[in-house]
Amino acid sequence: MDNVVIAIPAFEPDRRLPELVRQLKSDFRDIVIVNDGSRHADAVFAELKNVDGVLVLSHGENRGKGAALKTGFRHLIEAAGGSGTLPDVITADADGQHTPQDI
Repeated sequence: MDNVVIAIPAFEPDRRLPELVRQLKSDFRDIVIVNDGSRHADAVFAELKNVDGVLVLSHGENRGKGAALKTGFRHLIEAAGGSGTLPDVITADADGQHTPQDI
């Protein structure tokens, strides 16, 4: 879906997040992940940064799920550059709570 972005707030994600992203990439071109101050997931985020169409934004400290989503939404608004054309956004959890089929 070309005009739909997946936004995923992530705090201390495990291997389920890269697996979810791999599955979602077959249906969605763009995924924005916000590292919400994780300290023990460097390998996970490093792997995700190398996936085409995945943008990883980061908070220096944990600010909570709501703040992480706002960071992702703010990025999408700024990326639109005032064009008024924003993508549709689907939010998902990093822990696999939402299956790719649900998303």
